[in-house]
Parts: sequence; C-alpha cells; structure tokens
Amino acid sequence: MTKPETPDERPRPQYGEYASPEEQRRAIRVPAAHNNEPVPVADHTPPHASVPAPARGGVDPIIAAARRRADRLATYLLLGVGLFSVLSTIPTLLQLPEVLTEVFTQFGIAAFTEVAYARTMAWVILVSQALLWVLALALSLRQIKRERMSWWIPFVIGVVANLVLLIGMSLVMIADPAFVQYVNQNAG
Repeated sequence: MTKPETPDERPRPQYGEYASPEEQRRAIRVPAAHNNEPVPVADHTPPHASVPAPARGGVDPIIAAARRRADRLATYLLLGVGLFSVLSTIPTLLQLPEVLTEVFTQFGIAAFTEVAYARTMAWVILVSQALLWVLALALSLRQIKRERMSWWIPFVIGVVANLVLLIGMSLVMIADPAFVQYVNQNAG
C-alpha cells in the first residue's frame, strides 16, 4: 500500500527545468524572438560562466602548464647532468695515456704503448662530447621556446655521447698489442 504523495515529497524542479520560455529568456537576458520559440540555455551562457578552452590535444590548460614546467625541469636537470659528465671526463681524457698505463699495470698487462693514438682519440672524444652537449642545449632550448616536449633531447644525445665515449675508449684499448695479447690469453 502506497501512501499518497504530499507536496513536500515530490521532486522539486531544479535550475528552471519547468520555467516558461519567457522566464528562461529573462533569466539569461536574451530578448524574445519573433516566433516565441524557446531559447536553449547552452547557446547563451553568460561571460562569467565561460570555461577556458582546452589546450592543444584537449588537455586542461592548468595541466598543460604543469606538464610544461615538469618538462622544462627534467630538460634542465638532464642538461646539467650532461654538463657535469663532460666536465668531469676532461681530466681523465687529457691524461688518457697515463691513466691507461696505470690500469694496465694494475691488471698485470704489459705497458701501454699506443700513447700518440690515445692522445688523439682523447681529443676526438672530448670535442665530440662538448659538441653533442652544445647540440643538446640548442635543440632543447628551441623546443622549450616552441612549448614542445624537450626532455628527450638531452636524454637521447646523452646516450649517443656515452656510446661515443665507450666506442672511443674501446678503440684505444684494442689498438694496443699488449691489451689484445692479454685478452687472447685469458679468453682461451
């Protein structure tokens, strides 16, 4: 058995859903049309109720700004790590023959003999490291200026720079006959 609805228990209209077209026009301050058709409220939102347009890709502008800040921070941190890496390898590369002689002695390998080749390769590695870092800086700043993602640029160039360092050092060590003999003795 259901009890009759009292006026207080009925759902109450909200936001003018039972308003007449004239009341709707008055509420949104739109003049009456000649044909007296109802005016959709969504077409005439007041300026104070407007929502900022989404940024590129349909992302909220606040989120887009936060992503740009995080991207810039990551880019600058990666550039800083790269600069530190370049600067910290300078002393080792400038004394590469001496460093390799010491390493060879510690491992019981005969003396390092390819001194001239090691000095040349050290300069090649050093210059390439510096140029790659400058390239990373220039490309990153250009991407930041265009408000595009830029963190990947110093990351990728850092990987390339480390590969150049690894390959260059490997070439220097493989060029020394004492190192090749040591590897051949311990491989078999």
